[in-house]
Amino acid sequence: MLKTITDFSELQALLRKHKGEVRTHTNFYMMPDECKRLITDGRLMYADFPQALLLFERRDGYSKLYLRSAGDAAALELPSEPLVSFVTYRDEPDAGVAGRLTAMGFRKELTQLRLSAPSVSASTRADAAVTSATEDEAVTLFSQCFTELRGDLPCRGSFQSLAAVRGDDGVPLGIIHYDDAKTVLLIAVRAEARRRGIAETLLAHYAAVTTHMRGDCKLWVLEDNANALRLYEKIGFVADGLKSDMYVYNQGKD
Repeated sequence: MLKTITDFSELQALLRKHKGEVRTHTNFYMMPDECKRLITDGRLMYADFPQALLLFERRDGYSKLYLRSAGDAAALELPSEPLVSFVTYRDEPDAGVAGRLTAMGFRKELTQLRLSAPSVSASTRADAAVTSATEDEAVTLFSQCFTELRGDLPCRGSFQSLAAVRGDDGVPLGIIHYDDAKTVLLIAVRAEARRRGIAETLLAHYAAVTTHMRGDCKLWVLEDNANALRLYEKIGFVADGLKSDMYVYNQGKD
């Protein structure tokens, strides 16, 4: 059922085809450069229905769904593989997108908040050197620390900047992942290494290496992660009103 998009012009044609529909609801917000990168990597797929364009980003073991528009969402044929979709919004989620995802068998799992700060006042541990981290190290640590995010963790080939604080054995105690838009995408610290200032050290590193970029520092955090929220507020971050709900396709399972 899924077809691979092999050229950016093919994606543009698909989007134009569905743009003129009377009712268009979408959670597809990827920028052109990101789309081109996914197409080059052979990871952008699609399923074209009369009233819906479903775009799928292939990741490690699952696909991330982007819904362009939908009429009778319940009638759409979805792949049997694990699927994750996000609805990003201010104030209230788009009822059209949320309703269509629910009709397709998705359920809301969690909400993430975006925080922003003009500057970051994080401190650095004197004994903690920050080094680069590999994708395999990031996949391992993030998978251990963020089981609730399921398949939406970055896959190999989609990481941007990675930095780590390591233990005496060289294994990362904490890793931060951030992009060239000055946004922290993920930060994780091993359970046994928490409350030792590692997260602040990684955030101080991020703030230092992105200081030349325009705009505020930004990061995403789970809405119910009280400990992380306290840390981020302590060093200058506040919620800026942007939220993102994660929906998971349960494939008929409870």
